[in-house]
Amino acid sequence: MNTLTLSQLAQARGLDPEFLHELGWQQLPEGIAIPWPTTATGGPPALHIRRLLERTDGPDGRWTWRAYHRDTLLPYGANLVTQMVEQAPNRIVIVESEADAVAIWAAHIPALATGGADAWQSRWWPLLQGFEQAVVWLEDAGTLPLLRALVSTRPADAPPLYVCHALGQAQKDAGRIAALHNGSGGAIVTQVVSQAVPVRVVPDLLEAVVDALQARHSGQNYEVRCPFHEDRSPSLSIFRGDAGAWAWRCHAGSCGAKGPLALLGAALGLVASPEDRAARGKDSAQLVSAHIRDESWAETNLRVHTAKEIAAETPTAVPWLVPPYVAAGAITEMDGKIKAAGKTTFVLHLCRAVLDGVCFLGRPTKQTKVLYLSEQPPTSFRQALADAALLGRADFFVVYSTEHLAVPWPDLARAAVAEAQARGAGLLVVDTLGQFAKIRGDQENNSGAALEAMEPLQEAAAKGLGVVITRHERKSGGDVADAARGSSAFAGAVDVILALRRPTGGQDRPTSRVLHALSRFHETPDTLVIDKGPDGYRAIGSQETIGWHLYLAHPGGHVPNTAGKLGPGLDIRGDGGYAVSPPSLHRSGHFYTWGTLKWE
Repeated sequence: MNTLTLSQLAQARGLDPEFLHELGWQQLPEGIAIPWPTTATGGPPALHIRRLLERTDGPDGRWTWRAYHRDTLLPYGANLVTQMVEQAPNRIVIVESEADAVAIWAAHIPALATGGADAWQSRWWPLLQGFEQAVVWLEDAGTLPLLRALVSTRPADAPPLYVCHALGQAQKDAGRIAALHNGSGGAIVTQVVSQAVPVRVVPDLLEAVVDALQARHSGQNYEVRCPFHEDRSPSLSIFRGDAGAWAWRCHAGSCGAKGPLALLGAALGLVASPEDRAARGKDSAQLVSAHIRDESWAETNLRVHTAKEIAAETPTAVPWLVPPYVAAGAITEMDGKIKAAGKTTFVLHLCRAVLDGVCFLGRPTKQTKVLYLSEQPPTSFRQALADAALLGRADFFVVYSTEHLAVPWPDLARAAVAEAQARGAGLLVVDTLGQFAKIRGDQENNSGAALEAMEPLQEAAAKGLGVVITRHERKSGGDVADAARGSSAFAGAVDVILALRRPTGGQDRPTSRVLHALSRFHETPDTLVIDKGPDGYRAIGSQETIGWHLYLAHPGGHVPNTAGKLGPGLDIRGDGGYAVSPPSLHRSGHFYTWGTLKWE
């Protein structure tokens, strides 16, 4: 383990190393020793030793104490309180880290550090006398225990409690803000503190948050304009997480703030009463699914998984929605010629099968609702819906690109994901990606633009949605991997690529298509010949195995059985012979189906 140096910490938190030396911070072999005030007389001072800059899951913690006695320890900065209250009596800020306290001092604002979210002691309250406000700096959900400790122990004669935060900004704590903005960090810290709001305890946190934000129902969840940035249309959703607890997230790409309901409430100055937290069954700081909490809203740890963990955590079978082409938690790309291949027609019939949970191309689907992003205007899309027998469906939800032209793609995509989750839709379709992501001209060949367009869809797949996108095929066609127009980065970001083309070589019927595939899943066949009939699409077989059984009226007399006598692959089954008929299973994995040939 590399020892953290004083200069490294100063640079990472925007602090002056010389000032830290003046405060008594020392470089020791095991890390940076920070002297803390105590009520004890004589003996060595309490030293808070910082070993690492960031959090770690390793055996060596980020912090350790030397000569620590809880009963005599005072908050960091307690020895300067008299001077601080004389110079700036209007407010004092309570933070966890000494580095953040020093960063706030640099902005000429009084501050104390507790040494941790669970370290506040009620005997420290007299130190705050003389200040007009006590302000808790809310970094993330980890700060909630500190806020609650201050709420529950506050004496009647103590200064009123306020809360400030930098949620929605790139950095959430004072030290990182100072480092990120260099010379202007102090002004931003001052602005954050000046926007502090009073804290009040509420009997029902959800009701209080919904009322304060004037949130509106969206299915069983809520949506509202995000209070942490300029939000012209609702981009923040309040929803039940994996464990059934209320959580929230802003889907605007410039914000991305998220957390348990208690964090959103605290940012608004709302703290649930102990009775409300007990009624919800868990401490509100823990009311968020583990994978969200691990992302750590203030400090992100790299999440590493062993192969053993992957084997235990992932299903052995692919969670197909439409086997073997569309899976939950994966992205499928459908390519085809503009207005010729029939991409939209094919995908809409696929959606109809999913809505009903019936077979598609001879394979059973998993029933779920669908959210469909369409580039078509309502007039022409109505016809497409009618052709797929989708008109009148209450479980098929549509978003038109023409109604959201001013919304940036990342914001629109994340809002669509939230809407899909709120409405219980397991399948998200974007038809076409280029139209919604506003990829124009040379941007289509830019790998950076391609990856940026795919990122919110990868987030959607990570949430368990099945995602289908459509893209236009290039004029020259080509292999499946590079059939679509633009950068190959699009193909690299998806799990299954499908190219819908007209058959060649004597199989060219007007209603037939060949579905070419390139997939990360072994079950997906390279090719499948399909045909569209009155009831939708049916699988015929691969180009190598496709064949027809033509049933003719018996002419009378004796009809012999032959194999290849009339030509390669041309057999006759007559008297005493047999043929496999629908709905039997072919060795290719597809089912025999009935069809009609038009003789010309």
